[in-house]
Amino acid sequence: MQRYLETRSINSTSKTVGADLARHLLTRQHLGKTVIVCDKPIIFMSVVRKYWFRLARTLQKERSSTLNAEKILQLTHDITHMQHMEFSAKTAREHPQAAVFFLTPAQALALPASCFSLYILEAPQAEQLLKMIEQLPNASLVVDYSHDRTVRDAPLFPKQKLEQLVPQSWQKIEQFFATYNIDAHRLAEHFHDADIMDDALDTLLGVSGRFMRVADEFLETLRLAQPFATTNSQQQLYDMIAILDRRIYALTPDTLSQQFIQTLNNDIDMYDPTKEELALALAV
Repeated sequence: MQRYLETRSINSTSKTVGADLARHLLTRQHLGKTVIVCDKPIIFMSVVRKYWFRLARTLQKERSSTLNAEKILQLTHDITHMQHMEFSAKTAREHPQAAVFFLTPAQALALPASCFSLYILEAPQAEQLLKMIEQLPNASLVVDYSHDRTVRDAPLFPKQKLEQLVPQSWQKIEQFFATYNIDAHRLAEHFHDADIMDDALDTLLGVSGRFMRVADEFLETLRLAQPFATTNSQQQLYDMIAILDRRIYALTPDTLSQQFIQTLNNDIDMYDPTKEELALALAV
C-alpha cells in the first residue's frame, strides 16, 4: 500500500496552524476519519473548532449569494456535513462516533478505521510513527506541520505522486467520452445549455454502468488528492463530471439509494489558495 506525505508551512494568508489545518481539513472532510497528533489535544481542538465554525459561516454566506442550483446543493451538503462532524480529544475506542480526533503521540498508536488524513503537529518517535502509518489505508495522506526529521524520513511517498494520479485518471474520462463522440470541453463550456446537456445525458444513459464506473474512479482519485489546485478550465471539467455522475445515478433505475447519496460527496469545491473569502474568514 502507498501512503503519501505533504509538508506544510504557515503563510501570510493562514497566519496560524489552526487556521491552515481547518482550511486543509475542509477539502478532506468527506474522506473517512481524521487524526491530529498534537501535544495539547483539548486546547488545540478548541482552536481548530473556532476556525471550523468560521469556515461554515463563510460557506453559508456563499450559499445565500448564489442562484446556481447545483452550487446550492453542493454547499448545503458540505455545510450540513461540517455541522454534524464531531471533534474529540478522546481515542476512537472511547468516542467511536467522532470524525476528528485530537490525540497525543501515545494516544494515536491505535488509529480509527478509515483514517485517510493524519496531521502531525507533535512528532512521535520513529517507532510510534511507523505503527501509525501501518494502520493507514491505501492512498491516505500524512500532513506534517512539525518539520521533524522523523516524519521526513518515514516510508511515505511525496503528495505530488498522488496528485499525478488525477490527470492519469482523467485520461480515462477523455477516452470514454471520445468513444461515444462527446466533447468534454464543449460540454463543460456550455453546461447550462439544455440541448447540449440532454444530448450528453441521452448518450450516457445508454451506457450508464460503464460511465458511472469510470466517473466514480476519477472522482474518488480527485477526492483522495485534496487539496488539489486546479485552473478554472480544469475546475469546469471536474465539476461537470461530478454533476453528470449524480444526474446519471438519479436517472438510472435501481441506483437511487445510498450509492446515489454517496455521489453527493463527489461535488467538490476545489481548494483555492487565493480565495479571498476564506482568507478573510480565517484571519485572526
